[in-house]
Amino acid sequence: MPHLILEYSENLSDHMDVPVVLQRLHETMSDVPTIDLHRIKSRAYKVDTYIVGDYDDTNQMVHLTVKLMEGRDVALRHDIADSLHKVISSHLLEDLNCQITVEIQELEKATYAT
Repeated sequence: MPHLILEYSENLSDHMDVPVVLQRLHETMSDVPTIDLHRIKSRAYKVDTYIVGDYDDTNQMVHLTVKLMEGRDVALRHDIADSLHKVISSHLLEDLNCQITVEIQELEKATYAT
């Protein structure tokens, strides 16, 4: 049931192949023990209105929110965040002024309906 929600600033549209990045994130998530490929839900949203840092309109951002069912230990969540961060980084040109962040959120079994 993991959810991968990729948000990126519109000024990255010409510097990142979003469908390819999303597919790689999806595949990387499916490599995690206890994750069922058929239950992963991945999507991407271009953010048209944003401010990154010092208001320079060449600043860019990518933020990935990963929603997982509660119960995985901190070390595994850290490894997941790190591996997904590397996927995003590997698909961006090095000379970009892009802030890349990954956040793991735990969902409560008691309040998540499927």
